[in-house]
Amino acid sequence: MTYSLMMSAKEYARALAFLQALIPTSEDEFDFIEVQEIYHQYLTDPTGYNLNNTDRNTIYNAGNKRLELAGFARKVYHLLTGERIFLDVPMYDDPRGATREVEEAVTKFNIYPNPSIQNADLTIEVDADFLSEINPVFKVYNAQGQLLIANTLRNKQQTVVMPDLSGLLFISIERDGAVLHSQKLIRL
Repeated sequence: MTYSLMMSAKEYARALAFLQALIPTSEDEFDFIEVQEIYHQYLTDPTGYNLNNTDRNTIYNAGNKRLELAGFARKVYHLLTGERIFLDVPMYDDPRGATREVEEAVTKFNIYPNPSIQNADLTIEVDADFLSEINPVFKVYNAQGQLLIANTLRNKQQTVVMPDLSGLLFISIERDGAVLHSQKLIRL
């Protein structure tokens, strides 16, 4: 919080001193501090700043990791180079990645509210005829692909209790490992 206040007040020298006094406890924190230091150089003189190859590689390598704070490195990399860092993210804990075939069943499901607020339950509506044919499983994944919730859908309209989650989530409805429907869910 202190660091954020210094940054928003444009007290860059003070914020940099605070940042350099931090002792990182993880690879993610170490990368974040390194990228922040480079970002500070840019902020102190945006028009005269020149990104050198060492700093460019530092930011790129931090942004290519699947760590919680790596998104900041990708944002800074895009800001300073105009280029994006794309990640190959396998979906739904599937070792085959996102190449899995998806059946055309999108119109048979309705998931709401979206966006939703934290602690709000989700409602899933399933076509009754379709529900009687299969036993679909409702799954929620975070942005890192970790499975957070898995429930079998048994009713035409079912409420799913959501834990205290926020941010971008991915929802899939699956049967026997095949994805029948998927969508993004934004939790505010």
